[in-house]
Amino acid sequence: MEKLIADDRVVAVTLTGSEPAGAAVAATAGHHIKKTVLELGGSDAFIVLADADLPLATKTAAQARMINAGQSCIAAKRFIVEKPVIQEFIAQLKEHLQALRYGDPLAEGTDYGPLARPDLADELTQQVEDSVNQGAKMELAGGQPKAGSAQFTPIILSNVQPGQRAYTEEFFGPVALVLEAQDADDAIRLANDSRFGLGGSIWTRDARAASSWPAGCRRGPCSSIAS
Repeated sequence: MEKLIADDRVVAVTLTGSEPAGAAVAATAGHHIKKTVLELGGSDAFIVLADADLPLATKTAAQARMINAGQSCIAAKRFIVEKPVIQEFIAQLKEHLQALRYGDPLAEGTDYGPLARPDLADELTQQVEDSVNQGAKMELAGGQPKAGSAQFTPIILSNVQPGQRAYTEEFFGPVALVLEAQDADDAIRLANDSRFGLGGSIWTRDARAASSWPAGCRRGPCSSIAS
């Protein structure tokens, strides 16, 4: 990597990958005074307000979480839901995730396949276990059938709070993290309370009000969805 970046024919470097990889690339590029663009993951916020069309929002939420079995930087990861509808949101999201079919990703009829490597599934399992031990609630129990397996069925965690790995880290796999918001302002606060950003959406029937909210999404762009 260092020889490649140092080559005089290379004028800039871009990387999509992990934080350690990004740190190494940035350090090397900096040493050679070359521009860098790094995309090192995200913890994309999917905000659902109390007036949203829940059937549409939950169906989309399941699809957005399961892009490439959840292994996508733009997959929705944090579902920030207003308190009056959070239980119904969880119930409907659970139904959608349970209906997805696991199998060979190249086979017709498969909705999602295994994670890229068994060690990534092992790490995701540890993140979930640590978060539950720290107070998160398991709403849908899935995960690995056994340690060392790349198969990972969907999980829903609620009661995600500061101090938990689920609150502070990116979960790169089919784990839906549900956070409770008291109102729209609180939802924006929760969306911004992360060092990860990248993308996000706001689900509401009030398109006029929602059009003013994206400016509050400091960690990444927010799309307003009038559902």
